[in-house]
Amino acid sequence: YVSTSQMFNGLTNFTLMGWFNIDPKQYPFTNNASGRASLFGELWTAELSFYQGTNLYFYAQGIPATIFVTSGFDPGLWHFAAVVNDDVATTVYLDGVVAGVGGPCPGVTLPYYFGIGDKVSNFPTVPSPFEGSIDEVAAFDHALSASDVQNLYKLATPVILNIKPSGANLELKWSQGTLLQADAVNGPWTTNTAPSPYLVAPAGAKKFYRVQVQ
Repeated sequence: YVSTSQMFNGLTNFTLMGWFNIDPKQYPFTNNASGRASLFGELWTAELSFYQGTNLYFYAQGIPATIFVTSGFDPGLWHFAAVVNDDVATTVYLDGVVAGVGGPCPGVTLPYYFGIGDKVSNFPTVPSPFEGSIDEVAAFDHALSASDVQNLYKLATPVILNIKPSGANLELKWSQGTLLQADAVNGPWTTNTAPSPYLVAPAGAKKFYRVQVQ
């Protein structure tokens, strides 16, 4: 658990983001009566945490309604969460995709600290530690665009091209990017516009594939 001075007091435009990996042995969270577990943010000002053991949420005092995300964060895997607040709305992203939208934060001023891993959720005197790992937390005093958030997620996510038999064909699967193909390992490479997963019938002595991410 770490903390620093207030960072979100009075801000009506900001971005909060970071990576987390839930310990499967400690999930659902049961460290306190309300099943709260702190990720990162500032208590009651801009808090991203878990509630009721299994619900990822974002809350700020004065926001029209708490924003809940109930799935998509399997324990034991790394996930990227981001919150962007501007004058129009608060948007929660999970792994680069919009997972929840609510009204904008009013920019309150409270005497609490920015924290990572504890003292972000619940009342100030009630421990709410996150059981797992947290990494690469970042905070901005302005609202990033949707493409900014998506690009930050993509840049940190390795792209693996999986190839496996599927009946008489081969199945190619990848998470993002454009499929390229060639008859020789040194090219020339041409673009294959097929989406993932892509089925191809084996033909010829050899064929090479790779994925390009821009």
